[in-house]
Amino acid sequence: EEFHQNRRIVEENPGEFIHLVATQLGLEVPHGAEEAFRDLIRREKNGLCLFLDVKEELKQLKAMGYKNALLSNTWQFPIPKLFENPNQGFALDDFDELVMSYEVGVAKPNREFFLEAAQRCRAHVGDCLMIGDNPEFDVQAALDVGMRAVHIDRYGDCATRIPGVPVIEEIRQLYATSEITGQTLKTEMR
Repeated sequence: EEFHQNRRIVEENPGEFIHLVATQLGLEVPHGAEEAFRDLIRREKNGLCLFLDVKEELKQLKAMGYKNALLSNTWQFPIPKLFENPNQGFALDDFDELVMSYEVGVAKPNREFFLEAAQRCRAHVGDCLMIGDNPEFDVQAALDVGMRAVHIDRYGDCATRIPGVPVIEEIRQLYATSEITGQTLKTEMR
């Protein structure tokens, strides 16, 4: 309930929220902080992107017996919005696990984040496949803990490539890679 109340305050009056947090922490709100917080919320909302082609692929993969988890560094306030209308986005049951940095206490590319994801899926890291759009935070970080990885570059504009890692532009191209041999698939949102 506190989460929903805080979410309401953030959405309706970000200035009130930042003052509430500052008061609880015994801090003063510096000049310009309210506007910076409003800008942060706007950027965060605009930065989340749902790729609806993923929804159908997740259904197929689940039908094949794969587990999947949504791994994200997003903060808690946009999450309920993402799942409130399953006809226009994702439903919570589209994912076996949601692994959010604000819950785990660390964020990608921290190795503990990926280890937590594997543990929640009850999978050995070597059986996990991370599909991500950020070569450093998603792909390399997953490789560093022993997961396999596929880089999804939807717009073909990412200059960074990691040797030996397949690059796809659409999630359906995953089937054409040799990486779909593990028991757990990971997908992520931007």
